[in-house]
Amino acid sequence: MGSCFTLLFAVFILIINSAEAANGKVFREYIGAESESLRLADVPINPKSRFISSFRSLSTTPRQITLTKQRGKAFFAPGSPETWVRNAMASLTQIIKEYHIDGLDIDYEHFKTNPSVFADCIGRLVTTLKQQKHISFASIAPFEEVQSHYLALWNKYGNDIDYVNFQFYAYNRLGVSEFKRHFDEQVSKYQGGSIMASIISKGSGGLRPEQGFFDACRDLKKEGKLGGIFIWCADESQGNHFSYEIQSQALLAA
Repeated sequence: MGSCFTLLFAVFILIINSAEAANGKVFREYIGAESESLRLADVPINPKSRFISSFRSLSTTPRQITLTKQRGKAFFAPGSPETWVRNAMASLTQIIKEYHIDGLDIDYEHFKTNPSVFADCIGRLVTTLKQQKHISFASIAPFEEVQSHYLALWNKYGNDIDYVNFQFYAYNRLGVSEFKRHFDEQVSKYQGGSIMASIISKGSGGLRPEQGFFDACRDLKKEGKLGGIFIWCADESQGNHFSYEIQSQALLAA
């Protein structure tokens, strides 16, 4: 069970902020993904925004994080699905209770198994955690290259997944029309899901804020499609004084 416990830290980002979700008003961000010094209190929060959800790796467990980094990429490669689900339940239940966690974000990006096994393992895990009231919501963070695994999960267990934090910044640089086209594609693929628009604080991928990201979000909001905004990541936003976070929350709160 020890190896499973370590692996989970690499692929599950744990939600530590307790709040009640409101449809279409969700702001989410990874905090502490690249630094152990950044705190939730360092990030500006708009009191008029209806929901703020914050993610971070557990910097209070440096030994586990160090071990994970030494392992390199975190591959999803369960030897036995039954054993994987049982071990994951035991490990996560302990962590959830200790840190008062509300939900999970599933962000596996490397696989050594087929989509069906991934869907079965993750789906059973999330469903059981919800049924036993250990978590109240769950999200996934897919991008184009891993769609087959996440769509298999969605098609079988979509009713238990609350948000799709699609990584639009994994695309090459986009214009507004291209971004909206990709967004509509994800709406059609994850039918009934709450699809979030996303940007990266640093880097050139996706639709950049200065190139019309917030204009596109306003359009999607007016059309009733915007499930929220997701940013990678607060650690990289410190240099611009969290400008994107402030703009995102203001847009959602308006």
